[in-house]
Amino acid sequence: MKHCMVEFCRRTNGIEIQGNKRATRRLRTAVEKAKCTLSTSQQAVIECEAIAEGEDLHIKVTRPKLDEICMDLFRQTLVSVQACLDEAQCHKQDVDEIVMVGGSSRIPRVQKIVSDFFGGKELNKSISPDEAVACGAAIQAMILNDEKYEAPKDIVCQDVAPFSLGVETNGGIMATLIPRGSAVPVTLKQTFTTHTDNQAGVVVSVYEGERALAKDNHLLAKFSLDGIAPAARGVPEIEVSFVVDASGILAVSAVDKQTAKAQQIKVTNDKGRLSKQQITEMIAEAERARSEDNQARHKINAKNKLEHYCHTMKSYLSDKKHDGKFSPEDVETIGAMTAEVASWLAASDPAATEMDQKQVEMEERFRPIMEKVLANMTA
Repeated sequence: MKHCMVEFCRRTNGIEIQGNKRATRRLRTAVEKAKCTLSTSQQAVIECEAIAEGEDLHIKVTRPKLDEICMDLFRQTLVSVQACLDEAQCHKQDVDEIVMVGGSSRIPRVQKIVSDFFGGKELNKSISPDEAVACGAAIQAMILNDEKYEAPKDIVCQDVAPFSLGVETNGGIMATLIPRGSAVPVTLKQTFTTHTDNQAGVVVSVYEGERALAKDNHLLAKFSLDGIAPAARGVPEIEVSFVVDASGILAVSAVDKQTAKAQQIKVTNDKGRLSKQQITEMIAEAERARSEDNQARHKINAKNKLEHYCHTMKSYLSDKKHDGKFSPEDVETIGAMTAEVASWLAASDPAATEMDQKQVEMEERFRPIMEKVLANMTA
């Protein structure tokens, strides 16, 4: 369509089709017809009488020209093929049959690109590309309406989650509950906790995506769970459940195990969800940023781990059952070192390796102290 618009503008000394809805609709119909013709013929003519300002559009397009114009789109086919192999943990040498599905799989250049990807392997064209889609939809409908119809016993039609689903955790990390490619329907649960003392509530932010940080993924919904019983950080247990039913509707709930306080939300497919094109683009972006994401995840995890270790050591000092077990020197050592590390984390942006090393140093310094305390408790 873009090629035809540019060519028409050139031939008519500046008459634009883009922006003219009626002309654009007519051109789309003609171009679609020509694309189908070029799957079986070497050339096609795109014709629209009086398409704009009384001027006719008459453009001859050959199959090599179609390949040239659309090659970047054709090559995107391999993105889906490679993603399928990666998810199946399979190599292309292990593939026995290649079945082309969907109307555009009839395009000769698309077929050649896929065949070349598999080392020139011949494609299986015994199945109608359009009928395969229609039959799959019909079988899935039968499965969903199992009270009325009985699905074929010899055919499996399994829907899967197109994206990983999870929640944002401390540090902005995306904690995945339902991995991409999980069979639907599916129910998965995970227990989380608070990250500050006497935290009265939590915000559950639901995301879909493949990136390590929540901010780089797509926010689906968020809700608050309030009324959590006051407690030290890490003590409350909040169970988050993700349920995806056969219709693709996501239900997310959060329950405080101590108070039984609960909250939930439903996310449907009719609004706020990503399109197929957006999903493809985000998956490709996640692959490109995998190394960067792993580094970011490692850094945040290292910081959370170090902060948790400092908090744990300080809590030992304040725990009444440990009264008298720590010497004044030990109390001063633990207090000073944990305060120093807290200041260091607040005032700088250390690398993950630096934080890992700092924790090793603290563990080596505190180990003799804790061994002595445990020995006094058992004596």
